[in-house]
Amino acid sequence: MREILVAASLAALAVSFPALAADTKNTMNDRFVDKLARDGQSEVEVGQLAQQKASSPAVKSFAQRLVSDHEKANQQLMSIAGKEGIAVPSTDKPENDPMRTKLEGLQGAEFDRAFVEAQIADHKKDIQYLEREEKEVKDPALASFIRQTLPVMESHLKMAEELQGQLHGTGSTTPPSPSTTKP
Repeated sequence: MREILVAASLAALAVSFPALAADTKNTMNDRFVDKLARDGQSEVEVGQLAQQKASSPAVKSFAQRLVSDHEKANQQLMSIAGKEGIAVPSTDKPENDPMRTKLEGLQGAEFDRAFVEAQIADHKKDIQYLEREEKEVKDPALASFIRQTLPVMESHLKMAEELQGQLHGTGSTTPPSPSTTKP
């Protein structure tokens, strides 16, 4: 009798393990998509704010590039989420974004410097996250999304670093050139 119970228990585990693994994969994908969608939406909102508040034409140009690239990436991510059956996240309200809240209180050159510094820090963090996740993500569509998005994020970081030099008087005064890289 005991052998029958053990065999039945093992059979139940064997049947449920693939479902458990699939649930774990879906949960990981859900969390990944949720984080990227929230970060991407935040980039769009902060970029739109910079288009309105920046005093430097170069910063305004950079902000426009951020908005354009992140809107495209967000649309692509939502398309992948829909096709893969991944829960599409709801976005936070702008007032829940501490970077946006800080920037809203600044003006002129102070705004420009804070915006660019925030973009450098944020893009460094996001690039590290994507590089780490690229090794972990098993979903082919999400892996492809990461491979397409990383060069765009690296381009944003480079442009922000160049802008930082300009704003602190150590770089050229021409706006960063937009790359033709697509997210």
